[in-house]
Amino acid sequence: MTVDFSPLLSEEKKEISFDYTSADLAEDSGVFCDKDAHVWGKAHNHGGYIRLELFADIPYVTQCARCAKELSRNANIRYETGVTAEEISDDNLDYEVLCDGKLDIDDIV
Repeated sequence: MTVDFSPLLSEEKKEISFDYTSADLAEDSGVFCDKDAHVWGKAHNHGGYIRLELFADIPYVTQCARCAKELSRNANIRYETGVTAEEISDDNLDYEVLCDGKLDIDDIV
């Protein structure tokens, strides 16, 4: 899901929020999402500094590394970061960079 940060950048709003389910999370290294993930969060503008809080509950299926039995689990993710519309160096991992005032939340999850 793409979230538009324009209301925060223009200071029209101090906070925006999002809440959705996603079936588009890719499989990786033998881990498969068997149900939709629930993703929610909000972004705050604190005097020009934008802070993103992101939460996700992701049900997944994988195999036990020891016995190869199929396991169903749920990953709970909490992620916080700064957000900027300006280009920054690749060495700075403390910020997510907006593209045309927008950010793809699924890419982060």
